[in-house]
Amino acid sequence: MKYLIRFMSAGLTIVLIFSIGATHAADVENGFMGIPWRADLSALSDFVKIDERNGIQNYIRPSIIHTVGDIKISPVVYSCLANEFFAVYFEKDILIYSRLRNYYSQKYGPFTSTLQLNPRRTTDTWNHLDSKIKIEVNRETGILKLSFYYTPLSSKVNEQRLEAYQENTRRFLDRINKDRAVEHLNLLR
Repeated sequence: MKYLIRFMSAGLTIVLIFSIGATHAADVENGFMGIPWRADLSALSDFVKIDERNGIQNYIRPSIIHTVGDIKISPVVYSCLANEFFAVYFEKDILIYSRLRNYYSQKYGPFTSTLQLNPRRTTDTWNHLDSKIKIEVNRETGILKLSFYYTPLSSKVNEQRLEAYQENTRRFLDRINKDRAVEHLNLLR
């Protein structure tokens, strides 16, 4: 009987941990701080458009001040593609890095860490269903950037940027090679 009670309480603890984890994960899965992914932020009264570039509209909420513990985070930028909300980010000094990293590791599990070409820059990433959380740290400047993405739309943005880059590169190469004689070199000599 004693072992049965221990077994049942351990099982109940595991169920509670998984249900609490699923509840926390749902907040980024469905949107950010109660704003659903794909929402039209221009239709919401407390958002102010600050710029628009390459089809991406950026907004802030001047009536809201976010915090990480007791540290104020401002401004938080909300991004839309074709009036569909898909990303949130802010920049702050790296003093809050370990606090954020521990918090998201507890909430979403292990992260993927990427060391950039510059060893003073790292990116930690957590993926959960259709959402991604990234902490980018630049130790040279002392700046941290925390981003939340709705990946079905952020992938479109990345594809569009890649296509535009490839098109610009092709045009550039066409201009360079326009009036040049071409010499063929065999790489397998």
